[in-house]
Amino acid sequence: KSGALNSVSPDCEVIFESTSCGRGGDYEDRIMRAKKHQEMGLKLTKMDYRLIFVPWMWDETCRLDPEGVPTYPRHEEYFNSLKAKGIELDAFQRAWWIKKEEEQGPTIKLDYPSTIDEAFESILEGAYYSNEMTQLRLNHRITSVPHQPGILVDTAWDLGMDDIMVIWFTQRVGREYRIIDYMAEKDKGFDYFYDKMILKGYRYGKHYHPFDIAFREMGNMGLSRFESFEKLFGRNTIVKCPSPQQISPADGINAVRKFLPMCLFDLEKTEEGVDALDAYTKIWDNKLGTYQNSPRNDWASHPADAFRVLAICATMQEQ
Repeated sequence: KSGALNSVSPDCEVIFESTSCGRGGDYEDRIMRAKKHQEMGLKLTKMDYRLIFVPWMWDETCRLDPEGVPTYPRHEEYFNSLKAKGIELDAFQRAWWIKKEEEQGPTIKLDYPSTIDEAFESILEGAYYSNEMTQLRLNHRITSVPHQPGILVDTAWDLGMDDIMVIWFTQRVGREYRIIDYMAEKDKGFDYFYDKMILKGYRYGKHYHPFDIAFREMGNMGLSRFESFEKLFGRNTIVKCPSPQQISPADGINAVRKFLPMCLFDLEKTEEGVDALDAYTKIWDNKLGTYQNSPRNDWASHPADAFRVLAICATMQEQ
């Protein structure tokens, strides 16, 4: 940005050509800005980028004789979802995609996206929940999930001191956990979240918290977080997650992997949290050229930690 782009003369063109490596980052930001500009029909200035997207089906080599290629319900669901977007594949294109997915697995959209949005659904290398999140999308479990008024809403928290506080909202319907809402704010206390939660109009059940809710916090008359929360939300509503000594972070991550297939996420209200679960990755070790078996501490950590609390506590409540 500060070097090459600023040295481009007015009579030159800048071309970015790349394959997406998942959500987030400068590349997605540029693509989505250009897409929005295009959709709004705005005239391009000399400093705007024109979006050119080339989907795989434009390639005439992406065709295969359909004889002997079985089509399963999940394939039909995917092809129908494309048709709803105005993309209709013929039998030879469908056969090619089915066999290519068989070869590539959940990474197929990385190199063979059908739409621009699909290009950014691809899994992140080193991401803890890449396979689970991809399967959720393939099975259309990130969709519209309305609040059910007759069912209590449970919440799961990650508590930040002078940091980000995160809440996931869920309703259990049968064996299914419907993740209906999400909140994340920086430098806000329980009073603020209480007011916002009441305005949502949900009837609340249990509130799942990390073990450190029992720690004392400064500047609140010496009250522990537990006591501060209890004053607002009432006694007997708090469920404390076991400490890392009782359930290791690795076991907690495995609990999330088992829990995710039982979940439905609301596409609109939980988008930010879902992005974080996609982006929750291991630390890259430059010296060894591989990923360490420990999570990177970045913007995705707090939402992922809160969801781990949800997975562990919800599973405990079932037992």
